[in-house]
Amino acid sequence: MTDNQVCPHCHSDSLQKRGLTKAEEPKQQYACNECEKWFLVSLVEIDEGPEFLLSRSRIAELERKDRFFVTCSQNNTPVDKGFWAAIGHYLKENGSELLIPTIRYKNPTCRFDAQDDDSDVWWPDEVLPYLCESIVKIHHELWIMGNMRINATAVNPLIGLETLSQSASAIYGHNQLQMKVIPTPQNALPKQLWTTGSCSVKNYSKTKAGVKGEHHHTIAGIVVEKKGKKFHTRNVIWDGECFYDLDKKYTANGVERNQKIAALVTGDEHTLFNDPEVKAATYTNRDSITKTLKPEVIIRHDVFDSYSISHHHRHNPLTQYVKWREGVNKVEDELQITIDYIEETTPAGATNVIIASNHNDHLYRWLKEADWKLEPWNAKIFHWFWYHMLEEAGFGTAGAYTFDPFAFWAERNIDPKCQTKFLGRDESFVVNGIELSLHGDLGPNGSRGSAVNLNKIGIRSIIGHTHAPAIEKGVVQVGTSSYLRLEYTSGPSSWLQTHALVYPNGKRALVNVIEGEWRG
Repeated sequence: MTDNQVCPHCHSDSLQKRGLTKAEEPKQQYACNECEKWFLVSLVEIDEGPEFLLSRSRIAELERKDRFFVTCSQNNTPVDKGFWAAIGHYLKENGSELLIPTIRYKNPTCRFDAQDDDSDVWWPDEVLPYLCESIVKIHHELWIMGNMRINATAVNPLIGLETLSQSASAIYGHNQLQMKVIPTPQNALPKQLWTTGSCSVKNYSKTKAGVKGEHHHTIAGIVVEKKGKKFHTRNVIWDGECFYDLDKKYTANGVERNQKIAALVTGDEHTLFNDPEVKAATYTNRDSITKTLKPEVIIRHDVFDSYSISHHHRHNPLTQYVKWREGVNKVEDELQITIDYIEETTPAGATNVIIASNHNDHLYRWLKEADWKLEPWNAKIFHWFWYHMLEEAGFGTAGAYTFDPFAFWAERNIDPKCQTKFLGRDESFVVNGIELSLHGDLGPNGSRGSAVNLNKIGIRSIIGHTHAPAIEKGVVQVGTSSYLRLEYTSGPSSWLQTHALVYPNGKRALVNVIEGEWRG
């Protein structure tokens, strides 16, 4: 779609600009990709309609506030009544300010009010007091970019917007919920870019672009909480009856408190390098995530780092020396540290699910490739593993197989009272419609995994691996629980200490741990 225009012949919004006419009052030429016809539009007709610019005093007032709810509204389209009522309860419960950037979409086939020209633009009465087409710097590192009108049917609404907020994170209004992080240098936290989701009901043309826009349309919003120099952002998603935010459930009728979550998916844990502040915020503080939200299931990615036997160190004598000197070169010690960590951080009544991950798999790679004679301190466990691997080896329809060494050792050493399930690489684990078994390192048909290519599978999932959180349509990606700088990271980084929540209704949210705090 281009400039919110649609073809007057077939009503498609899949258009290409073809330059301006040479006239006293030039017009924009468009070519329709659907019917292949051309048409002209006067420049004064493009993207007209009222502007909702905030006064300087109102912007200054907002910048002094601490809590916000940000969603967007599409022109000529009613709000979702239930969601709107629930937002009202949220604002009252949390003392939040409501900001609504606008989305403009020209749709002559609109089932609510056909828009034949740009002068027909209107917004529902409910949203008018909250509309915002200004930049509001609600925190020195977080801006609401109300000045940006992103096409309603944009497939990837955040593309090209990485630098517009300078070094600050930014929230843009758009009907699709999307999130990505932008690498930043000098040990600063990475920029977060969000789109909001919408308070408007679905209202699109029946073109390819319109149907795709409708498919990705999400009734949702972004919650912002400021606390001192820090801020926290979270997404909330309406399911037709309610939305959850942490331990509260919001419906059209009110607020229900003390809610539990179905699952917590932690950022990649890397036990040997787990950040104590993240551990405390997630597990051990009195108001930690697990003690507040009481997850039934805890999903753990890369819980075993494999630093003691990492193949990355094989030809690095300096690292090998330091590991020997500091006593971190014994794989059995690292395995035991990992099991102790899992036992310490598992709340009563919760079940751990250990995801097959690339760092866990480094143990098998070491067993296949290492020369045990060069590591006498690991010789006994090396042969112990190989004895059992050969005993359990077999041949099946896929060829030769044996067990996962990390899972095999851990299952024999973990306290039976610590309920823990170890998933195989191709074993599914679904909670409330969300596939949680994918680590994210393996993509379709042998490719490297990413949120973008795993989204094309068409299932809703939560993945890890990159340490950079994201929301890419049906895929949510967690960050890390480790320190943000490790020996293999240098230069600008997009790592962020971020977990994901799965609510009882199957909706998901990202939660950042910022300097040891997970909420404002």
